[in-house]
Amino acid sequence: MTNLKNKTAFSLIELSIVILIIGIIVAGITQSSRLIRQFKLSSARSQTQSGPVSSIKDLGAWFETTLPSSFIDGETEDAASATTTGITVWNDINSASSFKRDASAGASGNRPLYYANCMNGLPCLRFDGSNDELLFDGTFLVGVDYTIFVVEQRRIATARYFLGNKVAATTETALQFGYSGTSALEISQGSTTNYYTAAIDAFGSVSPKLHTFVNSTIASGITSGITTSAHYLNGSATASTLTSVGSPSLGTLTAYDDATIGSTKVSGTSSYFNGDIGEIIFYTRALKAEERISVEDYLLKKWNIAGL
Repeated sequence: MTNLKNKTAFSLIELSIVILIIGIIVAGITQSSRLIRQFKLSSARSQTQSGPVSSIKDLGAWFETTLPSSFIDGETEDAASATTTGITVWNDINSASSFKRDASAGASGNRPLYYANCMNGLPCLRFDGSNDELLFDGTFLVGVDYTIFVVEQRRIATARYFLGNKVAATTETALQFGYSGTSALEISQGSTTNYYTAAIDAFGSVSPKLHTFVNSTIASGITSGITTSAHYLNGSATASTLTSVGSPSLGTLTAYDDATIGSTKVSGTSSYFNGDIGEIIFYTRALKAEERISVEDYLLKKWNIAGL
């Protein structure tokens, strides 16, 4: 018969020691994760401040999410762990200009939320696809060539635009840039019949992407190396060849005072972006190839996006 006398249950002291050890391990893992996130954020801030963006002339506006100066004090409480009313102002951090083109929200229900751990460990603004949007004055893009960089990650497969206009637009009176479907981008200047599309991989999972759009109407390729318009996905033009629908000219904009981030008007109906945005950079000319590539390299490295 088996002798049970030597088999005893754990004592309270032994159980306490086990619980203490488990707590130490969990605390160590939590602290390590926190330190890793803090290192990523510090590295991103350093790259932002030392990167090429400000040194390239004709920077029109610059919105990004890692610097404390990007937002109003107290509004960057992480929405993943706390109740927050959202971001009221996304500050333009363009140090090359004394005039700031800050993007602002209206009512509290229309404000995107700040998430601290959003895109590969870095913060973002999340737009809910229902009514979130930020408004800014885009008239600095009127009458000029322009280059736009956007780091975003959509959360659904349907047509939604990350840049647009607040009111219904007519040709050349607004810029619209975003997804026209699960596997296509659309770039328009207010026309519903004349625009460009770019085929991309169908939506599968939430992952960050870098979009670069260059409109070279005035320069006609003299400085930028392109003749009209070009889109680059994650730094590659071969992955995003533009296709014409109708007869898009994408001449210079004649108006864009009601510019929006996270929404647009399509045939008079509002369409809201469902996804995250980490950074948007505007230049008021078509950048030279080496300038564009330097900004793309900075963004790809900072946001840990693999080039194509």
